[in-house]
Amino acid sequence: MNAFTAIVPEHRSSYGPAFDVNDYRSPDSDLWIAEADALPVATEERSLDLLIARVWEIAPEQAELNGHLGRPLNPRFVLRTAFAT
Repeated sequence: MNAFTAIVPEHRSSYGPAFDVNDYRSPDSDLWIAEADALPVATEERSLDLLIARVWEIAPEQAELNGHLGRPLNPRFVLRTAFAT
């Protein structure tokens, strides 16, 4: 099962293209992991709340470094709760 949500730190009047941030609990540790291929972003934190805050912290710089200039960030956080085997 997967859950979709968009979490933004403040209201914005216009949004750029959406990009998925896949969030899941590491099977080997107690850490949460976020990965977004479109930016690219990969990071980990102790809790889901800290993870989402960390993505918002690093995503603007990654977007700029990878040519996504002048477009507001519009992440869609996808909580992965099960994986196909």
